[in-house]
Order: sequence, then C-alpha cells, then structure tokens
Amino acid sequence: MEIDTITQNRYYNTDDNLILMKQSSVYDGRLLAEAVVSRGDKHVALAWTKENEEFTSSIKGYIIGSIIQHFRELNFSPNLYSEQWAKETSIKNIGGRATEGMILCELDHTLSAKNRSFNDNYTDKFSTEIKPVAYLSYRAILLFYDAVRGIGYNRSYIEYRDYIINMNKSHGIKEDISFTQNGDVMGRSKILYIIKDNEYDLYK
Repeated sequence: MEIDTITQNRYYNTDDNLILMKQSSVYDGRLLAEAVVSRGDKHVALAWTKENEEFTSSIKGYIIGSIIQHFRELNFSPNLYSEQWAKETSIKNIGGRATEGMILCELDHTLSAKNRSFNDNYTDKFSTEIKPVAYLSYRAILLFYDAVRGIGYNRSYIEYRDYIINMNKSHGIKEDISFTQNGDVMGRSKILYIIKDNEYDLYK
C-alpha cells in the first residue's frame, strides 16, 4: 500500500492499493473553469505545470513569472489562472503588476489550533514557509499510525488499506477527511484567490 501525497490522475477513481491524499487536479480544473465562465472571459491564459508540482514549483514559478512579464511588454493582457504552486512561489512578486487579476485555486488553509501549531513548529525548524506537501506527508504518516493503532502491527497492506478506507472520518490537520472505496480522498475543500492590488484576496 502506498499513501500518495501527489495528485496522480491516472490512479484517481481506480481500484488499486493506493491511498490518495490529494484530490485529482481535474477538480481544480473544474473550479477554475467555473471562474472563467463567471467572469465571461473570451481569452484566457492558464499558468500550467506538470504533475508533482510541489517538487518543481520554484523553477516553474520563475519561468511563468517571466512569461507573464513578457505578456505585458507585448501589450497582451489575458486573464490568468493557475493552481496553488503559483501562490507558494510568490508569482505576484516575480510577475509584477502583470499578475493583477490572476485567479488561483488552492487548498483552504483555514488555521485551526492544530494547524497553527504544526505551521509554527515547521517554520521554527526549517526557517521557511510551509508547503502543502509537508501537510500532506505529515497527514499520511498520521493516517497510517491511526490504522496501526486500530488493527495492530504485522497486518497485510490490504488490511491497512481497507481499515483506512472504511474509517468514518480521520482527523486531519486542517479538516476531517474520508475516502472513497477506491482510496481517493474526499472533502478536501478548495478556495479561489484573486491577485488584487498585489495581495491575495478571496475570489467571490
């Protein structure tokens, strides 16, 4: 059994031995598509990256930032959309004023007491702002711990998988989570931000 913290669309909604902690990026795409429709956009530019963006976002952020700047130089101003990696890499600082109006989809980072504690400990230890992959990896460890505590040691991976899938709810750092019968996480809330006056505001 693998507890995967990275979006893998090819494993999503598949009866396998994977427990997916992150929803398919198809879900992000639908939210962004709804934003496109609600704004009545006729021309759109998607700031795009490949799978495993958590491990390549710093490089991608600078590349996309330079592309956005080039848009402005050419007097081409499409409405821009991206996922949370762009927010993590401060793309508004890299792309400058050309990012104004950009919409980003990311996990809801509502700070519960547990979340604040984990965030503070991470920042103190690593002297950097926490990334979603850290939350997901830590949550994956706790999830497996819950399974071991529930059915004991030396059980098969199938037994651990079935225990996790059939749990009513697992208490996450940010929110309670549960899984489909295929082991795909459910109930991870998402939120849309818009870059407005060089700040990240909630997009309504």
